[in-house]
Amino acid sequence: MEFLQTLDWGSLLPLILICGVIVGILIVVLIVFQVLGGVLGLIGGVFQFFTGILAGGPIAWCGCLLLIGGCGFCGLLSFGIVRMIQSCDTNYTNFCRILGY
Repeated sequence: MEFLQTLDWGSLLPLILICGVIVGILIVVLIVFQVLGGVLGLIGGVFQFFTGILAGGPIAWCGCLLLIGGCGFCGLLSFGIVRMIQSCDTNYTNFCRILGY
């Protein structure tokens, strides 16, 4: 009991504040590491998905890639034709004449 009676709390206050700051910093660092691990895990999962597709071999995925590319090309071509037909009123071209607009 004599130890507590002779204890000077004023001299221990800086030590308590320093320990509190260190604990606070460690909590923030742990939260940042947790979020960073989750983000890197998500990026790694997406990368693993695409490498799994490529690991199927060129024969297994070549047809699928060509089909997806062909669909994308047809979509862009259709979009371009529709835009050209819509602009026949303001910008008359040979394409409009071929289609009879």
